[in-house]
Amino acid sequence: MGFTPDHTPRLFEPAPGMLAVSGYNGRGITTGTVIGKGFAHYLVSGDDSLLPLPLQRARPVRARSLWSAAYESGFMLYHAGQCLRVLT
Repeated sequence: MGFTPDHTPRLFEPAPGMLAVSGYNGRGITTGTVIGKGFAHYLVSGDDSLLPLPLQRARPVRARSLWSAAYESGFMLYHAGQCLRVLT
């Protein structure tokens, strides 16, 4: 799961001609299509103004293990609730 604090995806260029995105925040299909088109235009033209969001520097996630545990617990509780409703 890729979530960002402001619910906005992050676009990166780790090396020239190599693009990456993270943090779709549960909106991967529509957002991925828009970002993919922007990536294609950028790779062909080299004009980063054609990207839907600005390129950013990659930064480490602070308290990553804490965030990971919180999300995992939340998803487990959600799925447990779903199972209990199906069984009762």
